[in-house]
Amino acid sequence: MPLVRVGPRGQVTIPSSLRRQTKISTGSFLEAEVRHNVIVLKPVRVVDAVSAEDVGAAIAAGLQDHRAGRVSGPFESMSEFKASRRKRNRDEAGFHCPGWAWPTAAARTNGPYRLSG
Repeated sequence: MPLVRVGPRGQVTIPSSLRRQTKISTGSFLEAEVRHNVIVLKPVRVVDAVSAEDVGAAIAAGLQDHRAGRVSGPFESMSEFKASRRKRNRDEAGFHCPGWAWPTAAARTNGPYRLSG
């Protein structure tokens, strides 16, 4: 167990091996408390405060997207989610050609893209 010394202003240097294990770096915030006469330092993440107006605007935008049908899910698997994103990206890019299909992996490697049907 590493030994540390308390400096003149109450500062303590946390050994590098402990910092690596806990992913503490310069500027990290630690929560300090005393438990059974032992000082416990716990790494915490600090989140920027947002205003109630920002939260309200984000919720309103999400509800508007939901009403407009721009929300999808829930998904049973990651592959189902990815397939949905690919379809959405194609739709947003304007690929609405009847009879057109995305080429298969074999077509991409063996020859030019072709229209299906």
